[in-house]
Amino acid sequence: MSDYFELLSAETYEDYLKLVNVEVHQNISMCQNIAKEYQKLKIASEKEKHESQIKLNESAKPYYERRKAIIMGAPLTDEEIQGYQANNECPANESSEYQNGVPCFWLHVLKNSGIFDGLSGNEEDSIILTYLQDINADYFSTEDCTLKDGTPTLLFKYNVNFLFGNNPYLRNNQITIQITYKLGDIEGEFEEPKINTITPLDWVKGKDPRFKITRKKTNKKGRNQQETKVESFFDLFYPQELALNNDINDDGLIDEEALPIHDMFQALLTLINEVIPAAVNYFDETLLNDEGEDLDEDDDAYDEKPIKQIIDGKPSQDDSNTQPAPQECTQQ
Repeated sequence: MSDYFELLSAETYEDYLKLVNVEVHQNISMCQNIAKEYQKLKIASEKEKHESQIKLNESAKPYYERRKAIIMGAPLTDEEIQGYQANNECPANESSEYQNGVPCFWLHVLKNSGIFDGLSGNEEDSIILTYLQDINADYFSTEDCTLKDGTPTLLFKYNVNFLFGNNPYLRNNQITIQITYKLGDIEGEFEEPKINTITPLDWVKGKDPRFKITRKKTNKKGRNQQETKVESFFDLFYPQELALNNDINDDGLIDEEALPIHDMFQALLTLINEVIPAAVNYFDETLLNDEGEDLDEDDDAYDEKPIKQIIDGKPSQDDSNTQPAPQECTQQ
């Protein structure tokens, strides 16, 4: 029996191939063919799984619509009221001005899920998000495609829709973000993920929370205004274009400059797969209580799955500024 000492010197696959005979080359080729057959099986399984998710999302839409209606202030039916049980530990405030719907529902969902803090949400963002009435997702069937090396795979596509009530910040009420990615060779790995804002936010002039206006004294009488970029939850809607492969270092780690984009992509996937279906459980902190810890403490909430290649988007040149706003929750 061979002792394989010579093979221990092989540091690369090419080195290995140069040390073995043609029979081993043939065996390797057959193993590679088997791997390709497994990839076909994996693709078929993932396609079937995704179609089941599409059916589940379609079946759940009536429930999501009723949830949205109640949050926005639709009256409960007699049957729904019959199931109500008063909360004796946290009794209602009978003199409260908040009497309709579930005010600030999605703001609390985003905060309790860790997404708001994970995307560097600020105080101005919080005020704007009190007008957020619903978040929902559209699932699309997978498409057959290939990776850059020609390996067959699947392309996944989702739309995430944000519905805002009338407010003094945004002129348009529905904002849609689309994400796409290809299934990677390794379990849980995404290839060529992309983020694209389908319907850009139309800010009222001076109300974009991503920019802060400061006034600077000058030698002449008066002051000059200076616009300063600040971190904001709404950066999510402005994914910047990255140069090809700029987000992965030579050692395979994510480039520090690409981390915000990486966080955006993971936040959107978390919304689709976890937060939207279980929004009520995030709102009432059931999930936090079950896990015994605050999700906001996990600073690496969106670093669980590796991302490769490029994420696309278009930055905006909107005029913007932060403005004072009411400090109380807005009625939905």
